[in-house]
Amino acid sequence: MESEKNQADDDHQTIIHLEKETEEQAKQIADLQSAINHSEAEKIELVKQQNQSAIVRLVFGGICSLLIVTMLVSVGSWFAPAASTSAFEKTMALSERILLVLSGILSSVVASVFESKRGNGG
Repeated sequence: MESEKNQADDDHQTIIHLEKETEEQAKQIADLQSAINHSEAEKIELVKQQNQSAIVRLVFGGICSLLIVTMLVSVGSWFAPAASTSAFEKTMALSERILLVLSGILSSVVASVFESKRGNGG
């Protein structure tokens, strides 16, 4: 009878120990899940910022190339005969308008990049 009681106490202690281990493992799993979710959120934010900076670089490159083309057109208009000057003036006016539109796009993109960084405490 005594050995059955000792066996029951040992079984009870084993069950209590296993319950404690299960609780600890559940807590560890929850902590790991939280860390994974946090890492995924950071990864998404990083990809977003990389895409925004790529867009800014692309627009900046477009504006620089447009400035170079505008400069070439204006230099070309200096050496052009007087009869064809109006075509160069029209081309230059068009490129200036395009430059203004791209500048507006660039300013809004840059503003959104800095706004998103400020919103996240960065």
